[in-house]
Amino acid sequence: MMERLTAGQRQGAAVGLLLLLLAALYMVFIQPLVSVYGDYGERIADLQNRLAGYERVASRSTELQQQFARLKGQLSKQQRGYLQGNTRALAAAEMQQHVKKVVEANAGRLNSIQIMPDTTEDGGKADAKQPVSIKVQMLGSTETVQRVFHTLEAGQPRMFVDQVYLRGRNAYQFRPGKPPNDELDIRFSLSGFMALEKS
Repeated sequence: MMERLTAGQRQGAAVGLLLLLLAALYMVFIQPLVSVYGDYGERIADLQNRLAGYERVASRSTELQQQFARLKGQLSKQQRGYLQGNTRALAAAEMQQHVKKVVEANAGRLNSIQIMPDTTEDGGKADAKQPVSIKVQMLGSTETVQRVFHTLEAGQPRMFVDQVYLRGRNAYQFRPGKPPNDELDIRFSLSGFMALEKS
């Protein structure tokens, strides 16, 4: 059959076969390599972008640590929940003033506040790790008691209500013609903590 073709046709057929062979070689060997190389290029670019992001974060780590240390240092004792007084007497006085404000702001009446002695259970002297405690006696309604206790325990500095005693006053304050009130005689202890000074 090839003998019937002219020299030009045979040459064209040879060129066509060569082109088909080259195309087949490209599809079988070169195209997969180009595709893999392109995938690797995309992955490398993605990893480089991530690395650049991590380097930006790392370059700011020292600055962020300094900012954190600065902010931590700016927190006052009260903001951390501690009493501000440097001595137990000053801390107890701070508690007294705070209780007085809270009771009056919630329509209660303060009868007395007693500072508890600063000794341990075995009679030794107390240190800053022990709570500063006071005993409070006040008058107020049920709603007043709820608001006072909530404000004292949820506010700053952090204080803890304990040993609560409530007694109604209706029995011995009844007056004919006047509606009974729900005023209570309230007694409780309140504790807070001084900040431990770093040595």
